[in-house]
Amino acid sequence: MKIIWQPKATKQLKKIGDRAIQERLLAAARTLADFPKCANVKQ
Repeated sequence: MKIIWQPKATKQLKKIGDRAIQERLLAAARTLADFPKCANVKQ
């Protein structure tokens, strides 16, 4: 599955000044690409 970022989401991600937090958010979003297998997600 491919993650498609909305322009607004991309803009908000860029506004986050801390690069480490940006990387954590991107990593968390990548895990959602394998949705049936991802952990810590509630319906």
